[in-house]
Amino acid sequence: QWGDGDTGAQSLLISLPDNLLVDDEGELLLSLQSSLPLAVEQVRIRLLDNDSPSLRRGIVGEAASETDPSIRAQRLGELLVGAANLGTAVELQLASGEVRFADTSPGALLHESLVPIAGDVRIRGAQTIVALGQRRLASVATGASLSLEGLVLSSGHGGADAVLINDGTLKLSDCQFRAFGSTAIRNAGALLLQRCGSVDLGQPLVQQNAGSSNLANVTLAGSAPTLWQQTGGEAEWTHVSLSSSAAEPVQVAAGALLQLRDSLLSLNGPGSSDPCSGFYTSLGGNVLGGPACTAGNGVDLRLSQAVVASVDGDHATLLPIEQVASDMRSCPQRDQLGVARGASCLPGARDAGVAFPRGLWWDPQRPGHGQHITIVQNILFMLWYTYDAEGLPVTWTAQGPLVDGRVTAALLQWRREAVTELPRAQQIGGIELRVVDGTTIHLGWGLNDGSGSGFEVLEPFRFAPQAGQSLRTGLYADNQDLGWGMTLQEEGNIAFALLYYFAADDRLRWASAQGGGGIDQRLFAQAQTGICLFCSDAAVNAQPSGEWRLQSLGPDQLRFTGQLSTAVTPGGSWIRQTVLERFDPLD
Repeated sequence: QWGDGDTGAQSLLISLPDNLLVDDEGELLLSLQSSLPLAVEQVRIRLLDNDSPSLRRGIVGEAASETDPSIRAQRLGELLVGAANLGTAVELQLASGEVRFADTSPGALLHESLVPIAGDVRIRGAQTIVALGQRRLASVATGASLSLEGLVLSSGHGGADAVLINDGTLKLSDCQFRAFGSTAIRNAGALLLQRCGSVDLGQPLVQQNAGSSNLANVTLAGSAPTLWQQTGGEAEWTHVSLSSSAAEPVQVAAGALLQLRDSLLSLNGPGSSDPCSGFYTSLGGNVLGGPACTAGNGVDLRLSQAVVASVDGDHATLLPIEQVASDMRSCPQRDQLGVARGASCLPGARDAGVAFPRGLWWDPQRPGHGQHITIVQNILFMLWYTYDAEGLPVTWTAQGPLVDGRVTAALLQWRREAVTELPRAQQIGGIELRVVDGTTIHLGWGLNDGSGSGFEVLEPFRFAPQAGQSLRTGLYADNQDLGWGMTLQEEGNIAFALLYYFAADDRLRWASAQGGGGIDQRLFAQAQTGICLFCSDAAVNAQPSGEWRLQSLGPDQLRFTGQLSTAVTPGGSWIRQTVLERFDPLD
């Protein structure tokens, strides 16, 4: 309460433990009462989450008034981030799932729903769906910053203005834009988009009238007449794929600059199926690079297609436009996740589609089991780390062509022949796998002997999602020594590895290890027993069993020095020192 002696703006900070919000639907209502008209500059609620790492800190800032002095904080009902004072750092981490905003009254201008960002705000998700409804999201002031990571954004706002307005610094990484009814971003500051994709935009992704933009590993696709509209400032695209059937999906006005590197504009304008029939318009602006289907830079350019700088940035090679046209006619229009394809159709070009997470997947209902799933040239390969009927670790494999996001394949069990020491496979069952999207896989499986079958919903296995995966994450093998290899997953300063190898009983077993990340890693191994897929519950037992050292020799090579000695049946020891090559290449 404020009394007669209080003057000027007041600031209130309330800290409370998480258990006051009893569940995800819990709501806290604060009523501020005063004998004078309230002059509360900012009310902040800090949730101290003592029982879960999923929510670090959330702050809500709203201006209270006499007519409605209530501040509402709902744990998952809406984003718990509001106005932060300049110089204040705010971080919120969202669990996977869905965050849904309630729609405001129909016909409202909705300008009041913008959250003003004045400090430094960071929101991290785990491919969390953020459904904005009719609301707009935020405005970033000059000198402030907003970082959005791992979010799937959708908006039904159909107003004339953008959902995100940036005059400061706006960074989006590992994000998707879905079903936007209005412009997603209006930029006059510094905009950074990394590893983002648009599925089907009906309005421009970006309208830039000043400032700068930097896009890297981004896919732009949609039915909007214009996907990118630039009336001022500078923009740089690296490994960007744009696919559109509109007449003029990209517009760069006089005085603006758009620079493309290792990017492809796949344009199919109305009235023709020729890949070079669409229009890229600069409207008097400058476009750096070439070649293009028609003549180069100048005033009022109308380029049918631009493949600029180098298709392969590592080797600085240019692809002739004739080959581009040929490849574009023959390559599939959508990638393995159903996203419109662009640069990924070209030999040597990086896949700029919605990223399929490399590394481990798992069913959270089955801890201790997991799959390494990777897609190489539209062939899905799966290593399944699980346990046999005796509870001993066993590695199964499956692979097959990905057709419309689905794979039907044999499930294989491996043995090493005693004399030749060559690996031999035996079909023990089958799988039916469907890639729902970049964060969900449905897996049905069955064994030939009738001992078990099941259905699993898989998601990426992440132990430090806020840090992101390093480029070393992947599947490695020794091409000169068949029958063993390693899954390495590195997030932040933590490295986790699963080694598959032929044990003393000539069966393909596995062991795990964990340690610090970096270019020179020291991991401590464990051999373990657990619960088979069709067995009753049993305790998981792990025993120290060795040490591995991994030295990075480049983006696709690791020097492995390690040994594994285990008393777990079948026992024995295993020692290697060699160079491992990446099985799932980065390019």
